[in-house]
Amino acid sequence: MDSSGSSNVSDIKAVAQDAQAKDILVFIDEIHRFSSAQQDYLLDLTETGTFDLIAATTGNPYHVLTPALVSRASIFQLEPHSLEDLQQVVERAVAFLASQKDLHVRLKADAMKQLIGRAGGDARRVLNALETLVLGSVPGSAVPITGAMVEKVYQASPCPLIAKATTTTTRSRRSSNRCAGRTRTPPSIGWPA
Repeated sequence: MDSSGSSNVSDIKAVAQDAQAKDILVFIDEIHRFSSAQQDYLLDLTETGTFDLIAATTGNPYHVLTPALVSRASIFQLEPHSLEDLQQVVERAVAFLASQKDLHVRLKADAMKQLIGRAGGDARRVLNALETLVLGSVPGSAVPITGAMVEKVYQASPCPLIAKATTTTTRSRRSSNRCAGRTRTPPSIGWPA
């Protein structure tokens, strides 16, 4: 479902009709862009068991969601990935590139350290940087990546002003079903755990 502000209640109704025929899990990224009326309609659909809802927001869910939706949701704060986690993400991506794309990435130790260190705990950011580094490589070729190359990629896409972000998950409950989604939120917001 599109959360860019172009979705309306009729779009939500269409998803609800599909959900009548089968169990559906709906994920809405940037749910804060939905109006109060749209959020209330979603709430009604989750309460009646039409579908399960997972939503993500870049804002504080206690401020950007309707009080009714917040009162019926489970909200989780997730921490940024550790450097070890990010290294595993990169290693898996490199293995994928070798097996599925026939790109043989040779990542030097200093490049790995920079790649994961500059990501701010964000796996999506490290994968985007790696993708940029291998973009245009010819299948079957070796792709050496140096620290200087990583530096260049991150200079083109600087870290946000908030170097460390936490992640929050909102989970709307229907009956006994539980779902989870995730969202990025600045750490300076001190909301209850």
